[in-house]
Amino acid sequence: MRRDTFKCFRCSACCAAGLLVPLTKFDFQEWVLSKCYLPVILTVKESNTITESLGLDYVYTLMSHRHSSYKYVRDVLQHYGVKLPERGCALYAQEHSTCRIYRRRPLVCRIFPFTASLTVCDWARDNCEAVRRGHCLPTYDLAKLAELYSREIERTYDSERALREIEELRRSIFDKVVSKMVRDRVHLEVLRYYLLSYINFTELNG
Repeated sequence: MRRDTFKCFRCSACCAAGLLVPLTKFDFQEWVLSKCYLPVILTVKESNTITESLGLDYVYTLMSHRHSSYKYVRDVLQHYGVKLPERGCALYAQEHSTCRIYRRRPLVCRIFPFTASLTVCDWARDNCEAVRRGHCLPTYDLAKLAELYSREIERTYDSERALREIEELRRSIFDKVVSKMVRDRVHLEVLRYYLLSYINFTELNG
């Protein structure tokens, strides 16, 4: 089979699949600096075979339709004018088949379909149109990003202190969002639901 350097066909199948998106401190910091607050709110803790392969008990990931609280959170945010897709990653703009924060997307999304070790991930072998057509060799830029991702995964989850820093970051952003809702005189019932949803998905899977 012909093997070419990777070129994304923008089919958005990976976004619509609701794959695990292991997040790093780098991602959180980028979102805060750019005031891109929604991704920080829509994060959950998850553990599965992928986290085990990374040698981690759990990772922070973007919420998707696979999470038990997703429909509830989607319904609540719709009251606040934030429309989430029925399926896929919470930041997948279903109507445009693209990512709502493409320029600020997580590192793991930037190196997709490759892993930190530059092998093609299992899901992409069967489902990524570009990989099926033979575009399965990493470019130099992708290789450098994969190195960065590998370092950031280690930096993010290497200690309890690092994990506490991320949780503090998420809570501070949540407080800013709630403050804005109060200033905008959002109905108190909606605010209560928002608070409950935050508690639900931060406590998900421990």
